[in-house]
Amino acid sequence: MTWLSLKTFLMKVWALCKKYWQILVGISIPLVIWLVTRNRERLDTVLDKANQAHSADIAAIDQSQVIQQTATEQAQVNYQNTVAQIEQEHAEAQVALDERKKKRIRQIVRQHKDNPEEITRRIAALTGLRVRDR
Repeated sequence: MTWLSLKTFLMKVWALCKKYWQILVGISIPLVIWLVTRNRERLDTVLDKANQAHSADIAAIDQSQVIQQTATEQAQVNYQNTVAQIEQEHAEAQVALDERKKKRIRQIVRQHKDNPEEITRRIAALTGLRVRDR
């Protein structure tokens, strides 16, 4: 074989490899796997370690889900308690405000017994209500 015929043959092989590279890769992958896994005991230990790692990952995911659910429930309880406390404080403040207004209305009535128009004007100013003219 001459150098020119060898070069031509190699160029044809290279052209064939470029055209059918998927087949070559498909053949080489199982070949590499077979070379790596010839020793069955090594493969078993690798698979066992992979299974243990997977089990640990699943356990961590479950634990984080439980922690997140607990935190969500606790946040909901805190929210409900806070809203209830605010509503109670608001109701107490409203009652105190009403008592102050009642005392102030009694004072206005006592001061202006003879002048109903002045009583109406002052109570309207105190409560923020509008008075209609007749």
